[in-house]
Parts: sequence; structure tokens; C-alpha cells
Amino acid sequence: MPVSSPAVQLLRTIGGVLVGLMSITLIVEPIEFLLVTAANGGMTTDPFEYFQIRNRGWFLALKIVYNTAAAVAAGYLTAWVAGRAPVAHAAVVAVLQLAAFTFAMATPELRETGPGWMWFTLLAATPIGIIAGSWLRGGR
Repeated sequence: MPVSSPAVQLLRTIGGVLVGLMSITLIVEPIEFLLVTAANGGMTTDPFEYFQIRNRGWFLALKIVYNTAAAVAAGYLTAWVAGRAPVAHAAVVAVLQLAAFTFAMATPELRETGPGWMWFTLLAATPIGIIAGSWLRGGR
């Protein structure tokens, strides 16, 4: 394996973390929007209606699945872009994602978009998924 310069390694580290963070949103949000649209029988721009659909029991169970799958993909992509120390890079993404969830839980407008148990489930499942994805890529 060729040795990269420190500048290239730094760019890959930053890129890996950014790709990991962005990929979660870029995977989860379109899936959720499409599922809400399908369940509603059409697109809605009303936040109350959107969350009323999204917070149904069957939907929340599905949300755990697609959020965890997105976390695994994010960990894999982070490790792939970083090119070295896959678990360490994924751990950075996991910590930053946990910080984002914690901020959302501390902000009433965001916290009220879903039940409390869902936030805690995502707090547990997301970092596990991110680390698992980095392991799939060849974690050490």
C-alpha cells in the first residue's frame, strides 16, 4: 500500500468524516419523504400532517431500520474515503451524529417531532451502525 503525504491523509480524514455525516442525511431524508408521501397518497407540505404520518407505530419501526441501514452505509463510506484507521474515523462520525441528536433532543421544536423513545433508540442504533459499517469496510 503506497504511503500518502500528510496533506492527502488530512484531506481524506476530513473528506471521510464529511461524507459519513452527509450520507446519513442524504439516505434517510429521501427515504422518509417518499414513505410519507406514499402513506399519505400524495405529497404534503403541512408539518403536522407529515409528522402525524411519520410517527405511526409501523412507520417508526421502519424508521429504525432505514436509519440504521443509513448509519451502516455512512460508516462504510467514511472508512472508504478515509482510507486508513476506519473505526477511528467512523467513531468521529458517530460522536458528531450523537451531538446532533443531543442538540435535537435539547431543542423543543425538534424533540417534539417524534416520541422520546425514538430519539433514544436512534442514539443507541446510529453509532452502532456507523461502527459496524466501518468494520464491513475492513475495520481495525
